[in-house]
Amino acid sequence: MKKLSSLLMGLVLTAGTVFAADTNTATSVNVVGFIAQSNTANRLYMLNVPLHAIGGDDSPRLLVDLIGTNVPNGTIIYLWTGTGYAGESCINGAWDPGTNLVRRCDGFWMKSELGAEVVRAGEVPSVSNTVVQLSPGLQMIGYPYPISCALTNMGLGSVAANGDIVFKWTGAGWNSASYYAGSWDTNYDFNPGDAFWYKRDSGASVTNWVINKPYTSP
Repeated sequence: MKKLSSLLMGLVLTAGTVFAADTNTATSVNVVGFIAQSNTANRLYMLNVPLHAIGGDDSPRLLVDLIGTNVPNGTIIYLWTGTGYAGESCINGAWDPGTNLVRRCDGFWMKSELGAEVVRAGEVPSVSNTVVQLSPGLQMIGYPYPISCALTNMGLGSVAANGDIVFKWTGAGWNSASYYAGSWDTNYDFNPGDAFWYKRDSGASVTNWVINKPYTSP
């Protein structure tokens, strides 16, 4: 386990992710942070928001609570429903339809017509663990805490079935890692807020991926 203050310093130095503690009151333990990312025009990014909405809890939230509207006009987000995509477009400072909910573990595609820095903001999660249900088939998910993490350190190996595959988007194609005989055949590093496809073998049972909080609170 890592002390949160040192963890955040490491993120600033290595991942380009900037966090700031809430200094309004000495008794507050909330840590507010953001993930700032420069996006190239018309390029697809596979992302998640591993933060709580500011002032919120661990319940699913609207995109406006997590990304806001300070994005280029025409920015599109595609949320995976399990069978297809639900789209959200930011037009003239508002998301349309603006009704789709996002969990910390949910991945999505984002594309902007103009290159810009996009910020995902919120509170650093303080919940002791997060549970993600893995079902046979494809799921777009991400590590639900705002730290860099290697695939082999995510705890997926404890619930993966033979034949499960992780697909990591490179910006132009895919890298993959397959699980066999108790280990992944390849290891990949993921930055805070990176999402990936998880394909669970069709013959495997539904299981829960339990992710323990990887840091201690201040």
